Amino acid sequence: MTVMSVSQLNVIRNGVPLWRPIDLSIKAGELILLLGDTGTGKSTLLTAMAGLLKPDGGAIRCNGRCGLVLQDPCIQLIRDQIGPEVAVLLECLQVQPEQMQARVTAALKLVDLDLPLDQPTQSLSQGQRYRLLIAAQLVATPQLLLLDEPWAQMDDDSFIQLQQVLKTLLQQGVSVVVSEHQAEPWAALASQTHQLSAEGLNPPKAVSSKPIRSAQPSTASLVKLSSGECTLAVGQRKLSLPPLTLHQGERALLCGSNGCGKSTLLGAMLGLTAEIEGDFRLLPDLDRESVKHHVGLVLQQPAKQLFATTVLEELCFSQLRQGISAAAAEAESMALLARLKLDNLAERSPYTLSYGQQHLVAISSQLLRKPQLLLLDDPFAGLDHHSTEVLWQLLDEHTDSCATVIASHRPIAGVHSHWQIEQDRLYVA
Repeated sequence: MTVMSVSQLNVIRNGVPLWRPIDLSIKAGELILLLGDTGTGKSTLLTAMAGLLKPDGGAIRCNGRCGLVLQDPCIQLIRDQIGPEVAVLLECLQVQPEQMQARVTAALKLVDLDLPLDQPTQSLSQGQRYRLLIAAQLVATPQLLLLDEPWAQMDDDSFIQLQQVLKTLLQQGVSVVVSEHQAEPWAALASQTHQLSAEGLNPPKAVSSKPIRSAQPSTASLVKLSSGECTLAVGQRKLSLPPLTLHQGERALLCGSNGCGKSTLLGAMLGLTAEIEGDFRLLPDLDRESVKHHVGLVLQQPAKQLFATTVLEELCFSQLRQGISAAAAEAESMALLARLKLDNLAERSPYTLSYGQQHLVAISSQLLRKPQLLLLDDPFAGLDHHSTEVLWQLLDEHTDSCATVIASHRPIAGVHSHWQIEQDRLYVA
């Protein structure tokens, strides 16, 4: 049985087709893996397949209910609490109220979110929000499930749980389409793998093997982050923090499972989230007013910190504030955009970019500030292999005199120290 057929599909942006016309047939019980570079239109294709975007050509036929989970869960959440969020589709389907709670609880259990139904969605991590939205789709028993880059959003334990859920769904005849940059995590489940580019859908291209990145311990001067033991409220928990120091040019990996408090900690360092209790003062050798000018932060949802009318203006802003001439700022910004293959988007609004492209713009704007400390929250999410390599090159070039903290739920090569959150304590090694 064919669950969905896509015939000669195309979408036009700024008068130019995103791809050559696309044809795709999805059978019951198949998992289709959709690979593609950053900005090729994977999210756009999934949105069109879900019926949320009218294509400019071609036709889509779907036999049954289709569920979609977007790449950035924050733009898809509707309700303020977990239970009501999962119940939205049940309300639309006019399911009797007395039947809802059992179905909501069962869906949350499937994605390993054992939390109170009245817990605020804003208290969840990015990965937990993604799992919540998967539950919100599964509760309505879709025949086709569309997932936009789930692997990038989840820690390993959560991803293994998701694989088990999808394996069961596939055995029940449910079809799944997954967009990703990485093929390896899906090798055991994928029935078909396609590469999306301007040429349309084609067999996947090979990715060249690169040497494993290594890092040498830094001996440069210390960048003191805090003194003494501190605590940080993460929801109802208290996270214990030891004294924190880094060397100039040193990179620390802040790792831990979804919801452990990585994003909360980075935000709290700048006073943007919960207050850190105890003897904590970021860069205590500087006066408090100067600290904000010497620290760069890139949020997990980059759209929250982008504000300029165009991509070029976004990158030039901090340089102009530092007294650099407009011509020099524009030249350096355009050179950086060219390195990232984003120079053709310089006059575009940052809000029209893909999730990965927004990450690159936000990181670039912070690098151009030349901070003393750089805090990056899951910076590689949404990036293809090429963009990841270029970003590492930029970090190598721009952070010789800057300490960097990179938050991630997966190991990363090329860091000097590891900050691990386990059992409500931050351990430094």
